[in-house]
Amino acid sequence: SSSSSVPAAAAKASPSAASQQSIEVFEMYRPVANLRPVFGEEAVRNKDMLFSAEQVKAALVQYAVREHLGEPGLGSGRLRLDKLLKSGLYGKKEPVEVGSEVPASEVLKRLMAKMQLYHRVVRHGVGAEAGPTEVVRKGAIKSIQVLAEDRQAGRKYVTKVKHL
Repeated sequence: SSSSSVPAAAAKASPSAASQQSIEVFEMYRPVANLRPVFGEEAVRNKDMLFSAEQVKAALVQYAVREHLGEPGLGSGRLRLDKLLKSGLYGKKEPVEVGSEVPASEVLKRLMAKMQLYHRVVRHGVGAEAGPTEVVRKGAIKSIQVLAEDRQAGRKYVTKVKHL
């Protein structure tokens, strides 16, 4: 999975009052307009719904079962393409037709590639900042860079933090 947890110490007025906070980062995906029906009726009505990678896989399995496109579960198999999956995931020049059977793993891979990537950052506070704080942004999360630059031939250093 693509979630990670990073503990961060937050300094208060005195070092003894420092509390522990945790930060979790999740990759989320938003379906494009023509593929929203794969995710059910609610996703068609609410275009801003976001899904995790596991939820995308589960939605594809449910869609395949609902539309009788193959056996439940993507592990074993193959899916029969319907008009929605064929037009949404394959180009006009690709040699697949409506009704052709393709590996389910390939359909999932193409579906993930067509979706818009977002990231969700959740911070769990302690004490006065109790409760989670959540931020959702478009695109992949930028990595934070911490650099120490030499300013006077080894006598003075400056610490630079980028992408914070």
